[in-house]
Amino acid sequence: MLKYKHTLILPLPFLCNSFGWFLTEMGRQPFIVYKLLTTEQAVLPAVTGSQVLASTIGFTLLYGVLAVVAIYLGLRENRQDSAEASEEVSEWA
Repeated sequence: MLKYKHTLILPLPFLCNSFGWFLTEMGRQPFIVYKLLTTEQAVLPAVTGSQVLASTIGFTLLYGVLAVVAIYLGLRENRQDSAEASEEVSEWA
């Protein structure tokens, strides 16, 4: 059984923020001006599909590293707080 079950919720704010942003932007085209610039006109032929894929992979890796660091720091802080709390309890006993 997990000793610190409440630590499982640490990544939830990060995940909710990331997935919320992803779902919001997935169907949007903020660079297109309604009735002034069409999607066909906005496509930049100088950017290849492999460049788009590389930048997507790069940002995904960056977000993954940031998520791992955030979870690690949160768990470390939680363990320190738990250790300090148990020391305080043992002092009062």
